[in-house]
Amino acid sequence: MTELLQRFISRRRLYHVEVFHPLRNCLLVLSCAGSLAAQSFNAPAGIRSAQRRPTGAILPGGRIIQPEGEQFLTGSGPFGLAVSPEGKSVITANGGPGRNSLTILEHDKNNHWEVRHLLARTKGDTGDAEDADWRSVFMGIAFVNEHSAWVSEGNSGKVALFDWSGAAPNGRRRAIDLNQKGYDDSYTGDLALDSERGMLYVVDQANFRVAVIDTRLRQVVASVKVGRLPFAMTLSPDRRKLYVTNLGMFELPRRLSFRERVGLGAEKDYPDGDAGGEKRSRK
Repeated sequence: MTELLQRFISRRRLYHVEVFHPLRNCLLVLSCAGSLAAQSFNAPAGIRSAQRRPTGAILPGGRIIQPEGEQFLTGSGPFGLAVSPEGKSVITANGGPGRNSLTILEHDKNNHWEVRHLLARTKGDTGDAEDADWRSVFMGIAFVNEHSAWVSEGNSGKVALFDWSGAAPNGRRRAIDLNQKGYDDSYTGDLALDSERGMLYVVDQANFRVAVIDTRLRQVVASVKVGRLPFAMTLSPDRRKLYVTNLGMFELPRRLSFRERVGLGAEKDYPDGDAGGEKRSRK
């Protein structure tokens, strides 16, 4: 009788070990999983969408950035930036997407920055004859004084002097076209101004050259071939040397189009071929 009782007790212990111990482990796992599921992780911005404001910006990933110092909103796509020699004016050239513009910051007597936007024209806009053809800006900005600056206009092949000292909303604009003296399809880029000699140096990215403008005569007086795809440039302190950086790898020489070869007159020749199906060679 005693032996049978001992066997019964040993079997109950074995049952408890084989059944209740795994069950206890399962309950422990479920308990841990429940505690993990109860935790929540959120982006710093919470459910707020991406946005930009002078007080801070929310990135698409939900992070919030707050740079040091004052912030001012410019137009869309600021690419060019320049500060006046006295540090009282700042200009950004805003190339889009959307409408191109210039953003001007001026330091007033009360130690505050005033922000002004000069908007380029779009199709259907009406305005003064001086800026009716103003459509774009690019990277080049060269200050003349605290209230005027030369600005490159990129695809139009023009460079313009903007004067915002008057009461006109867009200031006064006087443009000079580089598409002359045998050059066309100009793309104006970086600028360098020699104010003492009255010479403005303009990068023409499309024609691989630097155009020299006499700002007093308002005429292109020289054109210097440089490397492939000139991008940025600067004058030496004594203004005797001009340094130009070139980013391009290929040069696409111009060939006669099919219409020119058969005597029907000129037409625009594109880099990937012409009306006769002839491809341009690469040097």
